[in-house]
Amino acid sequence: MIYFYRLFYFLFMLLLLTVKPLLNGKFKSWLDLRAKKIAKIKSFNKTYWFHASSGEIEYCKSLIRLVREQHPTSQIVVTYSSPSAEKLFHNITDCVDQFIPLCWDQPRALNDLIDYIRPVILVFSKTDLWPELIRQVHNRGVKMGLISFNPKINFIGGLINKMLLPQMNFISCIDQATKNELIARGLANVSVEGDTRFDQVFYRLSQEPKLKLKSLNKILVCGSTWPEDETVLYETFSELIKKNIKIVLSPHEVDAKTILRIQKEIIRRGLSYQILSNEIDFLEINFENNILIIDKIGYLADAYRYGDMAFVGGSFKGKIHSVMEPLCCGLPVVTGPYYRNNPEAVKYQNRYVFQAFTSEDLVQISDKLILIPKNEILNEMQQNKNASLKVLTLIENLV
Repeated sequence: MIYFYRLFYFLFMLLLLTVKPLLNGKFKSWLDLRAKKIAKIKSFNKTYWFHASSGEIEYCKSLIRLVREQHPTSQIVVTYSSPSAEKLFHNITDCVDQFIPLCWDQPRALNDLIDYIRPVILVFSKTDLWPELIRQVHNRGVKMGLISFNPKINFIGGLINKMLLPQMNFISCIDQATKNELIARGLANVSVEGDTRFDQVFYRLSQEPKLKLKSLNKILVCGSTWPEDETVLYETFSELIKKNIKIVLSPHEVDAKTILRIQKEIIRRGLSYQILSNEIDFLEINFENNILIIDKIGYLADAYRYGDMAFVGGSFKGKIHSVMEPLCCGLPVVTGPYYRNNPEAVKYQNRYVFQAFTSEDLVQISDKLILIPKNEILNEMQQNKNASLKVLTLIENLV
């Protein structure tokens, strides 16, 4: 199987490099990342190695902090597959010795990387598994583990998992259903520690906020929205405002073109708004207008703290963003019809997460959301804490 993969991967790599001039900026950046030479700036030995694609690094952060706290002399390396991961490293830079872009999945490049890192263990986040990397690490006798595993088991995924997962020394699942499915497929070393990203979310909530809102009204926070979401949301704004509800709108893309499009639509509907970047002091924002547009990255999580309910974007586009952050702030959530890619949205459906198909549904559900006590949701979310500590125990038993 590995020889077939090597041939296929090599031909696919040549094809990508051939058509590179025709590709868009993001894809070119991905290819450039593969070709980056390793900056050998450290002397590593017995290193804790964490690998994530991009946003999957969020599942590693709390675990990385625990390793640094409990093993202060240890060395930690993070590798990543996508350039978009680089903007997510800012809150773990003091814990990580080096961030390294993952090279092409080929033996020579990978052996050079392994020789440099000299890992004692390699921990994969979620599903970004590379066959050649796993083979070469396995050949060195290095332990490997997989955290917060929650895969989509389709035909291709099933074949890949059948080839790669048996080489893991541990597989930590987010729930019992995933564990049962893996055991039914003949896998061992499978356990349920939970979703490590809950620990990261609670860690962020324990820090001082970068944004504070003052309002006597109830607040609906619309997070990570796309145009498909906004088209439905716009139809609800006037009705919600009549119910004395103010709206925070935080689009997924915050480029000038997107913000201008949103402004024009709000003006067309005769609603008042203010823009985050125009505020003098982010820690003392008087929410005086109907709508606050968040036009900067990194402030949505803090906006949830001051909300009373949330809408999570992507759910009218086809793939919802995570509902974890608003839930951990005690906010009940309304989504569009597409939510099943997010495990928390499925787990808490019709309890703290509610599905809407139309703007009328959204308005009606808002009446229900206001009645759900924040403390009830917060107490439920607290049950998901400490997955990272449980995973660290698995790691320590191996190394």
